[in-house]
Amino acid sequence: MNSAALLSKEEIYEKFPQIKLRYQIIGDKAIGEASGFGAVWCATDKWVNSLVALKISDGDLLAEVKLCRDIDGETVRVFDFYKSEDGWHAFAMEHLGGSWVTLSAYISRHRYKNNDIQHYFDSFEIIRSVLHGLSSLHGKPYQRLNSVIHADIKPANLFVLINPKKRPHTVFRMPSYMDMIKIIDLGVGVGRGKELRGYTPAYRPEGMTQAAHGYDLYAVAVSFVELLTGRRPTHQQMGDKRRLRKALAKNSSGSEYIDNLAIDFVTTCKNAASQNATTAKKLIKILDEKLFDKESLRLMSLRGLVKNGGDDSTKADFAKILYPIIASYWGWMRRTEKRCEVVKDFVDDLLKDGIIFKGSNLKRYRVARIIV
Repeated sequence: MNSAALLSKEEIYEKFPQIKLRYQIIGDKAIGEASGFGAVWCATDKWVNSLVALKISDGDLLAEVKLCRDIDGETVRVFDFYKSEDGWHAFAMEHLGGSWVTLSAYISRHRYKNNDIQHYFDSFEIIRSVLHGLSSLHGKPYQRLNSVIHADIKPANLFVLINPKKRPHTVFRMPSYMDMIKIIDLGVGVGRGKELRGYTPAYRPEGMTQAAHGYDLYAVAVSFVELLTGRRPTHQQMGDKRRLRKALAKNSSGSEYIDNLAIDFVTTCKNAASQNATTAKKLIKILDEKLFDKESLRLMSLRGLVKNGGDDSTKADFAKILYPIIASYWGWMRRTEKRCEVVKDFVDDLLKDGIIFKGSNLKRYRVARIIV
C-alpha cells in the first residue's frame, strides 16, 4: 500500500489546511484501488453540499491535473489543486459514483450469454469512447510535445456510465455529445518515446519498452476482448487470429457481420503496437464506417433477426420478423401489401450490404456464421 493510502483524515487535514476548510472527508480509509501514484478519498464539498473525490499523493500531481483540464472529454473534471509545505499534492475532482462504475466491475456484473448482440453494440460504443479520449491524449502522429501515452489502460482505469438514457430508433445508448467513459489515473502517463517500466503486464504488448500510442491501443484491444467475453485474453490468443475467433465464438453476437467486425477491429487495434500508422483516430474512423454511420434501421433489423432466431430462413420469414420493427420506425399504422413488399426488398438490401448472408441454398438467408 502506498504512503497516501496510509494517511488518516487528521493527517490529511494537517498537511492541507485549505482542504479542511472546504471538504469533509468521508470514511476512515481511501476508496478504490490504491496505486503507486496516490490514493483517492471520498469527501463532501461543504460549500455546495456535493460529493467529490480527493486524490492525494506524495508525488507530483500537477501534470495529471493539466491533462484532465486540457483533454476534450473522457476525463474527470478537476475543481481545485493543493500543494502542502512538505511537497505533497492533492486535487479535488468529480466523484464517479451512482451510475458510474469501473469497467472491471461492469464486466464482473454482466451476465454473459450467447447471441447477445446488444452487448456487442454496447461494447463497441464503450470502446469508441475510450478511443476518443485517447485520441486527445495522444495528439497528432507527428506531434511530440504534449503527446502523452497513458501506459496503463485497463478496465480498472476506465469508468463507464451504466445507466445511460436510452434513445428511440437506435441500437446505441448515448448521444455523441455525452461522455460514456472516463479515463482515470492519468498520472501514470509518460511522454512519447520515453522508457516504460512496470505497469500491468497482462495489458502491455510483449517486448515493447518505449512509450508509443500503439502501447495504449494494444491495451484497448485486450480490454475489448475482455469486455466482450468476460475473460481476459492471453498474449498468445492476441497474437493468433484463429485463437481470437475461438475465444469470441464462446460469446458470439449471433451475427456473422458483427463477429467479423469485432475480430477485424481487435486485430487492427492490437497490431498498432508494431504499426505506427494505426492511431486512435483511424480506429474511430473504421468503427464509424463499419458500424456507427450505418443506417439505424439496418442495425435495429439485424438485432431483431438475431433475437428472433431468424437464421437459415426464407425471405418471407425474415420479412415477418422485420415488419413490426420497420413499421414502428416509419410510423406505419396499417399493414398493406405494398408495405409488405417494401420489407421484402429491405431484406435484399441487407444482403447487398453484407449485413446478412445467403443460407443453405439461394432461397434462404442467415445472420450467424455457419458452424462446420
